[in-house]
Amino acid sequence: MTDLPATPPAASDTPTTPALVLGRFEKIVAVVLLALFVIFIGVLVVLRGSEHWDRLIYLFGGLEALVFAAVGALFGTGVQRSQTAQAQATAEQEKARADANETSAAHGSALADSIRAKLDGAETTAAPEGRGARPGTGPASTDEARSLAELGRLVDVWFPRQR
Repeated sequence: MTDLPATPPAASDTPTTPALVLGRFEKIVAVVLLALFVIFIGVLVVLRGSEHWDRLIYLFGGLEALVFAAVGALFGTGVQRSQTAQAQATAEQEKARADANETSAAHGSALADSIRAKLDGAETTAAPEGRGARPGTGPASTDEARSLAELGRLVDVWFPRQR
């Protein structure tokens, strides 16, 4: 046997990983890198006729990678945070809906079992009428018995017997 719980832990029981939040220093570094990138583009425009153009482009590629990472961190954390919150809210709604459906199914099965028990009880009491009994007064001939039989048919259609 394993020592795992029989039921999965609830959403509130599972540890959540903290969202990536940039601190003040990280934000400043990202903004400085972005400013350097804009300045470097200006330098490239001014030095476009330079003989060292290929070296400047090589440096530009490295700076470009750093700036894209910084901008991605700046904007990505906000987007990710909102998507995570939305996904958690949706998951909680679906869990509540699933719990309600599970409860309704259990109540429906219990109702079906009680109707079957009533129907079985009515069939056993509908034995041949004894001597001296009034004809037509048995439970099988009443409106109640017909209604119970109809409920029994509906129960068998909606809640088939489990094997």
